[in-house]
Amino acid sequence: GSAPTNDYKKITSTTELEEGNYIVVGSFNSNYYAMKNQLTSNGYYIDQQQVSPASSGMITTTDGNIIWQIALQNNTLSFYNVSAGKYVHIYQNGQYTNAGFTTSANDNIHFSYTVSNGSWDFVNTAITGKNHLEYYGSKSDFTAYSSAGDPIYLYKQQVGPSITYSDYTTVLN
Repeated sequence: GSAPTNDYKKITSTTELEEGNYIVVGSFNSNYYAMKNQLTSNGYYIDQQQVSPASSGMITTTDGNIIWQIALQNNTLSFYNVSAGKYVHIYQNGQYTNAGFTTSANDNIHFSYTVSNGSWDFVNTAITGKNHLEYYGSKSDFTAYSSAGDPIYLYKQQVGPSITYSDYTTVLN
């Protein structure tokens, strides 16, 4: 059998993208920041938390605040955080476009995706204009913008062998 590990490895192609758990990571000035399941203090953007990928390209964590379930549907994906019980979405707020959270599965939560040089571009298909999920390093947040910003990377949960009782008896013998 196999079981999920606490290790998340950077993926760099759409062929590696499948349903599962991920960490969404922004990069700015050679530092890395994971997308959190809470808003910034002003309430308009998605907050970040610094992470330190190992030289192997792995992030090891059990922190549910930065782990996102990606679901795939018709060439789009959605980000869902189990700890918060919310999806990422982009929404219009008067003249502004914000990135935030919603509990509704049909409320502008689907993003189309492309990847170039390992950096992902997520575009909310329900909004025109500022419809990219952007990492804005100098402002320390994930937000909505008219184009891709600082790099965003995906780190995918790795699966490892699970140890069963029979494995132990083999070792003991």
